[in-house]
This record gives sequence, C-alpha cells and structure tokens, in this order.
Amino acid sequence: MKNIRWGVIGSGRIASRFIDDLRFVEAASVSSIWSRNHIAATALAQQAEANVSDNLDALLNSDMDAVYIATLPDTHAAFSLRALQHHKAVLCEKPVATSAREAEAVLAIAKATGMLYMEAMKPPFFPLMQSIEKHLQQKPIGAVRFVHSGFCVPTPLDHSSWQADTGGGALAHIGIYHAWLAVNWLGAVSSVSCVGRITAQAIDAFAACLTTHVGGGIGQFYCGLDLAASSGAMIAAEHGTLVLEERWWSPEKALIRYHDGETVNLQEPYQGDGLHYEITHFCDLLRSGAAESPILTHNITRHGLALLDRAREHLSL
Repeated sequence: MKNIRWGVIGSGRIASRFIDDLRFVEAASVSSIWSRNHIAATALAQQAEANVSDNLDALLNSDMDAVYIATLPDTHAAFSLRALQHHKAVLCEKPVATSAREAEAVLAIAKATGMLYMEAMKPPFFPLMQSIEKHLQQKPIGAVRFVHSGFCVPTPLDHSSWQADTGGGALAHIGIYHAWLAVNWLGAVSSVSCVGRITAQAIDAFAACLTTHVGGGIGQFYCGLDLAASSGAMIAAEHGTLVLEERWWSPEKALIRYHDGETVNLQEPYQGDGLHYEITHFCDLLRSGAAESPILTHNITRHGLALLDRAREHLSL
C-alpha cells in the first residue's frame, strides 16, 4: 500500500488532532508543516516527527502527496487554490470557504486539475454512519421529509470564532455541521429563514434556522457560541424515524423507530477523535485516482455553504 505523505498548513488545535489521529491510519504520515506561527509549527513538527517548511511555497514544492488545511476559515479558499495549482490533493477544514461563491472558484480549479479535493467533515465517515446506511439498505425508512438538529458550544471570547475578519460566527463554526446534515438527507435548499443574536462586532452568537429543500423536505436547526445546549439529531421519513444521540457530530448511538412498531438500537464505538475515518477515506480515494468523494460530494459542500450564505443574508451579515 502506497504511503500517503501529508503536508499540513496550520499549527492550531485541529492540526494537532489531525496528527494525533494519524496513528490509526494505515500507510500515512506527515512529511512537512508550515504555519505563520513558526514556534507552534516547530512544536507540532516534533509531535509528528516531520519537517518545518520556511514558507508556503517550500511546503507545496516538497515531496508529499496531499495537503491538510487547518487554518482559520478566511484563508481556506486561498490555500486550497495554491495547493491545487501545485497539483496537490487537498483535504480542507470546514467551512472550505467563507461563501459558496468563493468555494466555486476552488471547485473549478479542482475540476480543471483533476486533483482530489474534499471537505474535512468527519460525521459521515464514522462507523455508526456506515452501520446506519447498511441497515437502511436492508429496511428503508422511505423518503426523508424533515431533519432537526441542534447544538451550541460555550466558546471563550478570545477564540477565533468571535472574530468576524477570520470567518467567525456560530453559523460558520457550528452551523456547518447542521448544514451538512440537512443537505445530506434533503438536498439543496430552496429557501432559508433565520433568527439570531448578533453582537456589536457583527458576529452571530446564536442562530436558529428553518429551511425548505428542492425535493420538498424541511429542515430545522440551531447553533450558538454563547450557551451550552444539544438536542441531538432527528431524521424523519415516510416509514420511520432515525434519532442520533446528543453528540451526533461524533456519532456513537442511534435509534431507528419504524411505523410498523419495530425499533432498532445501533451502537458503534469509535477510536481517537474520529478524524482518522475521514483521513482513511481520503487516502483510499487518492490511491484509487479519484477526484471526488462519493460520500461527501462537491455538491454537498457547495449546497451546505449556500445554505449558510442565505442564513447570514437573512441575518443581514
């Protein structure tokens, strides 16, 4: 099996988590790290037993197969473009851009170069999600008509989530999970309404959204930075309901209730932080020569960002 050599852009907490979870990935390693914070990059390189690149071009010109972008959202699109133009496969943290329009420029380059490009969205690759898919193939719940989800994470005021100029806000940092869930089950949105609490710095501290989708489904979710809350997730369909327990973004337990009275409990423990499932999927795609994930497609990424764009527009952000 070909060893996938990674270059990491960024040196924050998510970069450290990525490197830590690589221990669960077969035939994958970090070869080089670059960050504007050279001290943090050096410390991270020691953790990964990797080299430190002096600048971005040095990293992109180094001997590696893929780039993991672990910076703040406002830089995601620019770094993705640079990496793709250097013919490197890209796994980019969510949201992959600050708007759907910005993401389209990246997706266009990915298509033109034929390079693999994927959003780093971990839930769809967890063992539980695979178990759910297998069970629903055996006994479907029918057409999904309603998706509800919600969680909020109390976030320190010095965190980047509170900074408008780096792509902060509850919708960008937490709502992106909910957008993925809604689009994954219901498809592209046709309308979005949203209410929220907006700070003096033009940051959405809390947002609650109601969405309608092209296929006729309806979604509902909330997200926030200034309170602690979680209501899990529910996917309601013609013949049954799928319920994911509270930490549904790191899913471990699910309940399927069928209209005929049957109930199915599913539980699939996961290892580490759960990032390695998406990393393994990406590495397998890269080895096969694929340019897009069949599970987390480019359309899911673009439709999720379009949902957030319309929510922010509704909040006058």
